[in-house]
Amino acid sequence: AGGQVDLSFMDEFSNIKALLVIVQPGMEGGNAFADVISGKVNPSGKLVDSWAYKYEDYPSAATFSHNNGNVEKEFYEEGLYVGYRYFDTFGVPVRYGFGYGLSYTSFEIQNAEMEKGQTADSLLKVSVCVKNTGDTAGKEVVQVYASLPGGSMEKEAHRLVAYGKTELLQPGETKSMTLEIPAGRLTSYDEKKAAWVLEKGFYGISVGNSLESAKLTFGMKLDQDAVLEKGKNLFPLKDELKELEQTA
Repeated sequence: AGGQVDLSFMDEFSNIKALLVIVQPGMEGGNAFADVISGKVNPSGKLVDSWAYKYEDYPSAATFSHNNGNVEKEFYEEGLYVGYRYFDTFGVPVRYGFGYGLSYTSFEIQNAEMEKGQTADSLLKVSVCVKNTGDTAGKEVVQVYASLPGGSMEKEAHRLVAYGKTELLQPGETKSMTLEIPAGRLTSYDEKKAAWVLEKGFYGISVGNSLESAKLTFGMKLDQDAVLEKGKNLFPLKDELKELEQTA
């Protein structure tokens, strides 16, 4: 399959104990599959999308393609709530969440620290130690998410702002890594001002190995709005568009 698959049938048949989905890995896919399923290679990939429990859970399910009787026009009314931003913000449970991934070993993310960077390209620096707590060599992906302050613009509940994969860690081995968060990844686009803005308020920083596992670890408070970049609005809407918004 080329993307997410409706796996609701898995809930109906208890005799199916496991399911392997191979997407479109290319000509070396067979070799990669054999290496992973045999244990020659320890998988360390993470999902870059969210797999819902059923098709109807996706925000555009009712209007996409012929479902609303209109196959000539598509109106992307999700706004910024695409993918994990929708499920996470509106509390819709998912079967497999953003950043999720399996391994033949286990890891612990320890001794997290955060410091202020010296430039806009490195506003914050998050350092962690990753320990392989299992009995098989493997790699782990550390993920950092930010929760943004409420203000005049719509914002998702959490936003991926940094991530990094460790080198191959042997059982019991610990390695440190530092992830940088540029200021631009914390901004929101203000259409009225045609600018990327850091709104004043509290910014929460969560660390984990998936969106679901990420825990609030640090915080930063901004006392006033900061405009990082001015732009220009192009291509005005030709049709009315009512984008999805959070209710107050």
